[in-house]
Amino acid sequence: MTEDRRIIASLHVTPARRLTGLTVLASLTVLCVIIAVRESGFRALLIGALAPGAAALTISIWRASGHQILLTPDGLFDSNGTIIAELADIARINDHILAVRPSNGLSLALTARKGAHWAPGLWWRWRRTVGIGGLTSAKQGRDLARLLHDQLAQHRATRMAKDRP
Repeated sequence: MTEDRRIIASLHVTPARRLTGLTVLASLTVLCVIIAVRESGFRALLIGALAPGAAALTISIWRASGHQILLTPDGLFDSNGTIIAELADIARINDHILAVRPSNGLSLALTARKGAHWAPGLWWRWRRTVGIGGLTSAKQGRDLARLLHDQLAQHRATRMAKDRP
């Protein structure tokens, strides 16, 4: 990987979407606590056990949704410096309507397995698949997919030209 960090495009969560997502999860947390207090027995224990998970997810989304996904000539990066997917590792971009992908986003098929990582509401990576989107806007997701298609085609053409004698 080279160190060319020129940003071609970025994908971020708008404040309104961030607030909406956090409000829904915080409400779920409060609802779980209220039900757990009012109920008794196993049901209270079960619902009460969900509250810390919902609270932890709310905090995780708060932290992750403040970041951006950056498209550079080298690939996709989180604004905190985490490598999401290098351009050379992307085998296929799945952004069609029937693709299994996050809401308003796209998924990438990688050539090799990568470590699992999750930035809730923004992106996730598991084995050979990367999902991008969630709380992001549909227009930004489409624009990123289009630019990523262009970057990948340019990268492959450059690589093929280098491989020719």
